[in-house]
Amino acid sequence: MLFAVIKVRKIIKIIKIDNEINPAFYLLHRKEPISMFKRILDGTIICAIIIFLIFQLITNTSEFVIRLSTFYLLLGTGALLLFISYAVHKLGHLAFGLLSGYQFDHFRIFCFLWYKKDARVGFKISWNAMHGHNLKTPAKSVEAFKFVLYYLGGGIFSFLLCLLLIFLIYIVPSNTTISDALGLGLLINLVMGISDLVPSKLLFDEPTGMSYVLAALKSKDATRGLYIKHTINDILLKDKRFSDFDENVFAVEEKANLNNFLVAYLAIHEAARLNDLGQFNASAEILQRLNLRKLPRLYRYEVLSLLLFHYIVHNPDLGKARDIYKKNKKFRKALKENPDGYAHRRALAAYLFFVEENKKEGIELMETAKKNLENMAADAAVPQRGLLMEIEPTQKLEKKMRETHSDELDFGDEGDETFDS
Repeated sequence: MLFAVIKVRKIIKIIKIDNEINPAFYLLHRKEPISMFKRILDGTIICAIIIFLIFQLITNTSEFVIRLSTFYLLLGTGALLLFISYAVHKLGHLAFGLLSGYQFDHFRIFCFLWYKKDARVGFKISWNAMHGHNLKTPAKSVEAFKFVLYYLGGGIFSFLLCLLLIFLIYIVPSNTTISDALGLGLLINLVMGISDLVPSKLLFDEPTGMSYVLAALKSKDATRGLYIKHTINDILLKDKRFSDFDENVFAVEEKANLNNFLVAYLAIHEAARLNDLGQFNASAEILQRLNLRKLPRLYRYEVLSLLLFHYIVHNPDLGKARDIYKKNKKFRKALKENPDGYAHRRALAAYLFFVEENKKEGIELMETAKKNLENMAADAAVPQRGLLMEIEPTQKLEKKMRETHSDELDFGDEGDETFDS
């Protein structure tokens, strides 16, 4: 039972963090759709089993009998309720975003995608991702940026659906499969509602909607950080890179509260801008000012990846690199089990090759990232200038590997020129 509860917590976390991947690299960090679908289905099944057993225990205390046909019916109904609940939750964000002056871009529920093109809304089934996503463009300036209702809208809609389900549970006969399924739907929506309206990391280890609201209201820098989070993806998709931005865009004051994760978000992007300009030490200095314990998990891993790569490739200090890797157990586990994004792959490849001296695995990981980048470069839909921010450090890593061990290792015959086309 404990294992099942942990699985449910993980699947809810997957749903919760769908928009938390660094939007600046949205196209570069595509999730494996089938894997995502399997995890969602897995969580749905486990959740249905738990609720079914609970209701059986409550309603049949004298005779605990599980009827297989009833379970299958509950399971199917639970999966449908999960889809409906998730769609309603996302519609809440969409509706309140539109009411706040946001412009619709696209709306995804699992593989179903609605998108805006030439002032019309189109629909298609897309397997590039299997999670929900909800992109809208906010106001043209940070001064006119409204965000409170948008971030709380999903939770509000989930709780409204909870009220409807409570009413239905009240009017349908008790101790039936329908009432059991409605109870499952009620639980799903309560969790989704809490995930937005309670400023807590207890359930998800990630900011909730209320966390974003409270953090953004604390300072102008924090509000600007949230605004940048919403707008930078659109800017970079127009074939820009971080070095194209003015120095004032991501700048934060010396006395700024970097414990606020939205202010830290600005600082991370300023570090990325300096890194893209080749000012590697200045970039690392900014990242070292951040309190990792105050950062959301994905931001924290991004910072650690950049610092790990910096102390191996840009400004070699293998002792510091080893400390970063060894002292962050969860980060180390995440890199090994699921290196998500090119920054993580590069960092792990560099660490394996230069620190652990595992040349074979380091080269294989670097070559895999390189081939993926080559495929991305051949995709006309991917902004090529922005892609250079991933290609250039990968080339630098390969060059450093070749310079230090070219006589004893086989890197293949293609070399750096494979990126030039």
